[in-house]
Amino acid sequence: MPKCPNCGQETARTMDWACQWCGYPLLSPAYKKIPKTYKQLKSEFKPKPELEPEPMPEPEPVPVLEPEPMPEPEPVPVLEPEPVPEPEPKLEPEPIPEPTPTPEPVKAKDKTEPEPKPEPAPAEAAPAVPAGAGSEEIEHLQLNWLKFIRDAPPSMSRTPAAALLRSAKPKAIENNTVILSFKFPLHKENMEKTDNQKIAEQIISDFLGHACRVRCVYEPEANHLIEEALKIGAQIIESEEK
Repeated sequence: MPKCPNCGQETARTMDWACQWCGYPLLSPAYKKIPKTYKQLKSEFKPKPELEPEPMPEPEPVPVLEPEPMPEPEPVPVLEPEPVPEPEPKLEPEPIPEPTPTPEPVKAKDKTEPEPKPEPAPAEAAPAVPAGAGSEEIEHLQLNWLKFIRDAPPSMSRTPAAALLRSAKPKAIENNTVILSFKFPLHKENMEKTDNQKIAEQIISDFLGHACRVRCVYEPEANHLIEEALKIGAQIIESEEK
C-alpha cells in the first residue's frame, strides 16, 4: 500500500481525496479508495481511556542540620595615608604681543553678468494603467498555473499549501484578491487555514510581481463541467413547467 507523503504512514484515499490519517490531499489514483470522508473517519475514532497513575509514596522528611557558627574575623588596622607635599608654584610666561593685520588690496569687481540658468523640463505624466489588465492577469495565471507552483522555492513548493494549490483553479481577480475554486470542501477548508493561506499568497504574489490576497470558494465538479461546456458554445435551456 502506498504511503502518505505528509505523515509517512501506509494509507488509503477517502471520498474527498484526502489521507485517512492526517487529511493531506492525495490526488493520485494509485491510492485505494475508502467509501467514507475524512470527517467521518475522524468522528468515528475514539481515543483510548487513559489509566490513572498510581499514587507515589510520600518521601521521608530529611533532617535539617543547623550550620556551625562562623568565627568572627579579626579587625584589620587602618593605616593613615602619608601627607602629600604641596606642588611648587609655576611661573606664568609673559604675554606675546599680537601682530598687526596688514590690509588686503581691494579687487575690482567683475562686470561680466552671470549666465541665465536653464529652466527644468516639465515632468512627463505617468502612463495610465490599461482597463483590461485584470483579465490579462487572470489568463496569464491560468495558463501558467501548475508551472509556477512547480518552479516555486523548495521551502514553499513541498508544503501542503502547494499541494492544495494544484487541486484548485484560479477563477478571477478582484481588487488584488485571487479567487480560487475547489471541487472538494475539505480542500477548501484546509487552504483557509492561516499557515496554508499565507504560503499560497506568497507563491502567487511572487509570480504576479505584486502583493495579493487569496479567497476560496467551493464549487462541485458538476459546476466545472458546466463552465467548460459554456466555453465551447453550449447554452442553458430552461424547461417549461406543464
